[in-house]
Amino acid sequence: MAKKIDARRGGKGGFIGELLPGVVDKYRLQKKMALYQLFDRWPEVVGPQLVKKCQPLFIKRKTLHVKVVNHAWMHQLYFFQDRIIDRFNDIAAGKIFITHLHFELGEIEEVKEPGSEPREGSRPPRLVGEREKKQIKKEICRHVKDPELAEILYQLRLKDRIQRLLN
Repeated sequence: MAKKIDARRGGKGGFIGELLPGVVDKYRLQKKMALYQLFDRWPEVVGPQLVKKCQPLFIKRKTLHVKVVNHAWMHQLYFFQDRIIDRFNDIAAGKIFITHLHFELGEIEEVKEPGSEPREGSRPPRLVGEREKKQIKKEICRHVKDPELAEILYQLRLKDRIQRLLN
């Protein structure tokens, strides 16, 4: 008697393009992926000058939490919050909708200019250690056999872990 191949249980059932939407739905990753894409477009929302003074952190209950470099800029952003909300919602195009901004003090990560090279001797701070990265990779590889899908899920888990550490 031949075994029936079940694609949902790791069997060879299809191409990654056919499986990925199911994985995204199963783990409810659509909103998170849309959020990362929106945060990448933050310079379009606030402009080149303000992007050095504030960064989006997360969205909770239709409130966008924004990290600001100091009180003076926080006060200035207060006057522009309606414009920022409108631009953010326009770029989101209905995927994510915000109604309020909440400003928090904090250090802003250096924004990379397109085509700029990192300075010699400088390296980004490590938020997630090598041991934790290996543990995440091992856990994902235990459940997902497709290497491409495992890499995508690994990157998403790392971004999620870093975001949690920053909050």
